[in-house]
Amino acid sequence: MKKSTRLIKGIILIVPLIMLFSTFGCESDNTASIAAIDQAREAIDAAWLAEDADVILSHAADNMILMPPNVGSAKGKEAIGNFLQGFFDQFTMTELKTLDRNLHIAGDWAIEEGSYEWVVVPEGASEGMSDQVNFIGIWHKQPDGAWKETRAIWNSTKPIAGVQ
Repeated sequence: MKKSTRLIKGIILIVPLIMLFSTFGCESDNTASIAAIDQAREAIDAAWLAEDADVILSHAADNMILMPPNVGSAKGKEAIGNFLQGFFDQFTMTELKTLDRNLHIAGDWAIEEGSYEWVVVPEGASEGMSDQVNFIGIWHKQPDGAWKETRAIWNSTKPIAGVQ
């Protein structure tokens, strides 16, 4: 009796999971989606170094939310553009290197996670500040087939000054 109860419980747990994954299903070949998101990420990274907010925004969904550290979220392209302009007015990014990056695609959604190393020079400073950051980006395939980033968040791996 106990074995049959466990079997039924197992089936009750497994069937919804199978249905969930088959509903969202992964493309059988993600090559085109991976290439499109990789190309967009390369353009975004180059735009940070070039201080080109327009290129960054061209890869953002209209409802994107940007969640940088130590400030409130920027919701929508206008708010993100304002954040980027403020950042570029205060800092120049001189180096940006991807340390690791993984991309997971399920249907029309993709999750990107990884880490960067970068150097930013504050306005008027002679030396830059280096940092290593973790990031997550969530992408959504648009009706026209383009992939747009809908959420982005990053945080420093360095400890907060004065906190041990």
